[in-house]
Amino acid sequence: MIGRKAHREMKTSQLCTASRRGYNINDVMFYWTRGNESVSGLDTLKLAQYTVEDHYTSVSEAIYETGHYPKLVFHFELKRSILYFILETYVPSSLLVVLSWVSFWISQSSVPARICIGVTTVLTMTTLMMGARTSLPNANCFIKAIDVYLGICFSFIFGALIEYAVAHFCTLTYTESNMLM
Repeated sequence: MIGRKAHREMKTSQLCTASRRGYNINDVMFYWTRGNESVSGLDTLKLAQYTVEDHYTSVSEAIYETGHYPKLVFHFELKRSILYFILETYVPSSLLVVLSWVSFWISQSSVPARICIGVTTVLTMTTLMMGARTSLPNANCFIKAIDVYLGICFSFIFGALIEYAVAHFCTLTYTESNMLM
């Protein structure tokens, strides 16, 4: 059975453990044959969001009501790659907000162009928000800073779409009231 436990050290770094336990200590005894060298390949490991900073191995014993069980534990420290999040989340969301503002310079009579830009940016931002949410670990229903940032970006984009709807409605009612007079 593999168990993982994470300890929060810094915002950009996380210490994780993976352990292996199984048979009772009377049946089998686990040990690392070469210590820290038992785990290899971490220097060539490529992760998009993290880099492995440090790792070490240990042996411990888990005590339960059913007996004592040996545990092999692998500790590793991951450091978050900030550039990944900037390129994958912050830059696209900021560009989507700017793209939604392009509709302010399009003529108000160009209904299809403004609606197309508005709906496309809203749907793209929604997709970006869902992608960012699934790539991060679950925080037990807590609001994360990325959720607040993407929510504000979504509000700006949706606001640009609503602005056009209100402006178009006001223009139609104004022209209808002038026609009645």
